[in-house]
Amino acid sequence: MNKQIVIFLIKNDEKILVEKRHQTSNWADELLFPGGNVEENETLELAMFRETMEELGIVPKEFTQIPTKERIYGFNKVIVNPFYISKYQGEVPTHILDKKNPLLWIDFKQALTSKIEPVKKAAEALKEYLKL
Repeated sequence: MNKQIVIFLIKNDEKILVEKRHQTSNWADELLFPGGNVEENETLELAMFRETMEELGIVPKEFTQIPTKERIYGFNKVIVNPFYISKYQGEVPTHILDKKNPLLWIDFKQALTSKIEPVKKAAEALKEYLKL
């Protein structure tokens, strides 16, 4: 069975939150959506809550798993499960709390044209879901 991750897409007007990966990680120096692994016996929703606290220190208040036309695969064929967080409690930090990767607000259109396929597909799914 394929390993699964959750990613979270957080918009602020025309901007969307991404992390810049460190040079020593998969997709070094690329802009990816924050997220993390789904642990054994953990639901996707619980993984999303845990990961947003670990990585961003925020609590999702309104969210949905974004419907996708096809399964999204990431590095090493990991299954990517995107969530849209529309409201949250807390302040988004300037970096990923457990890895120190910088967090940036980029133009949503930049995510739609990403050369990283899972980023592009998740952004496209969010665009369709929000009817943008």
